[in-house]
Amino acid sequence: MKVVTVGTSNICELLIDGFKEAGIEVFACVGRDPQKTKEFAKKNGVLYHAYNYDAVIKSDAFDTVYIALPNSLHYEYGKKALLAGKNVIMEKPFATNLDQAKELVSIANSKQLFIYDANTALHSMAFKQLKKDISQLGQIRMVDLDFSKYSSKYDEFLSGATPNVFNPHYAGGALMDLGIYNIAFTIGLFGLPKAVRYFPNMQRGIDTSGVAILKYDGFIVSASNGKDASRGALINIKGEKGCITAYQSASVLDEYTIELNNGEKKVRKFDKIGHYHDELVDFKSIDEYKNIRKNNEYLTITLMCIKVLDDLRKSCGLEFDV
Repeated sequence: MKVVTVGTSNICELLIDGFKEAGIEVFACVGRDPQKTKEFAKKNGVLYHAYNYDAVIKSDAFDTVYIALPNSLHYEYGKKALLAGKNVIMEKPFATNLDQAKELVSIANSKQLFIYDANTALHSMAFKQLKKDISQLGQIRMVDLDFSKYSSKYDEFLSGATPNVFNPHYAGGALMDLGIYNIAFTIGLFGLPKAVRYFPNMQRGIDTSGVAILKYDGFIVSASNGKDASRGALINIKGEKGCITAYQSASVLDEYTIELNNGEKKVRKFDKIGHYHDELVDFKSIDEYKNIRKNNEYLTITLMCIKVLDDLRKSCGLEFDV
């Protein structure tokens, strides 16, 4: 796997470190501003840089594109890469809506390419073990999730500006940024819910925070996400025989506690090389072994996540002007 990154955001910089930790070569950085991209590549130790995306993806010097652009641009740039014969690692959210997501997956399958959803909630060793441990809780009755983090762009938004993360034109907002981790975590454990509803705090046409309710047979998931309030992080899965609790968000989970009604208590703790290491190692392994089955398992969850995001937004009239 040899990667070209697209974007000059903080998340792209963090992923470049992650690629290096996972033993994945970053061949070049692409951005729309030539000077900024040059400086970004130099800062991150990447030899090549470019600004003409359409020209770059025609090159045979690399095989994978990592897209870290505003949400509404994921579909356009991902589709171009796939049609040019490149695998794609798509920063979350995978797409703005389900139709876009289905088309991207269809193109990848038709061209025998891989497209990956870069959502850390599904790839950590902690999540994979929790998925096994959850059977100890018996019938699940309630799940509480919280991922709230005061955005570095929120003061700018309050002053009257419209940064991308709070811009309906770029499919911004709390649900699409932080809520997607809660949704992926939930669907990764329990599959598609029976019904959903979103209760957002709206400002200037965008959700700055909100609570998503997902109804399953026998239990309810309450998932909070916010970019307008102090940090909150919680995972609490309550069953008839016990509970699993973590004071972390689903995006960074590496430790949780199992407490059973019989008094048994166990702490699970996992060493992490880096925040993005587990997901990138998964992607690298899928690529090396051409593991279509495993990739399709992840993509099935991705498509369910995007459907739920669509349904949540429809439930409260939250629309994007894209």
